Amino acid sequence: EGLWKKREAEGKSLLIETKDLGPHSKGCLMAPIPEPLRKQIVDWVIENVADFHLAEKGRELTPHVTVLYGWPADFTEEQLGELKGMLTRFGPIKLTLGGLNAFRGGEDGGVLHVEVESPQLVELNAVLSEAYGIESKHGEYKPHLTLAYLQEEAVDLYLEEQPPFLNANVAVEELEWS
Repeated sequence: EGLWKKREAEGKSLLIETKDLGPHSKGCLMAPIPEPLRKQIVDWVIENVADFHLAEKGRELTPHVTVLYGWPADFTEEQLGELKGMLTRFGPIKLTLGGLNAFRGGEDGGVLHVEVESPQLVELNAVLSEAYGIESKHGEYKPHLTLAYLQEEAVDLYLEEQPPFLNANVAVEELEWS
């Protein structure tokens, strides 16, 4: 909590703008996983998730936890400035990577992911969802770090794996906007 107050006093925002919306119809605010953990996750996914098990979207090679998806594509620079101001109250965000799990039955195949524990992230999602009127199409917010999109029949093959990054504690100091 002391760091949060210090960052607010310094006027430091968590938000950084890094990506163009491109073909997406909705904006996304993400908590990128910092190095060296980022590299460890990507290396594990490349070395351990077989190509022939992948669904169309393949491996996630930019490890992140989605803070909130569903921002209007026409979100203005002025609104983005207001959001940056709001984010001065939040950070750094502490995350704990849990076990492997999967979302099943979606249009993208089975989503192999790491469960994420972070009361701060849950609070930030709730505050932003309410402030901007954004509702998730997936119901309750479940922080997670996607590793790969798999063919449904391959999901169970990976759930017993024990990657070395499980149970890691992470402090995220910057957010990405896409």
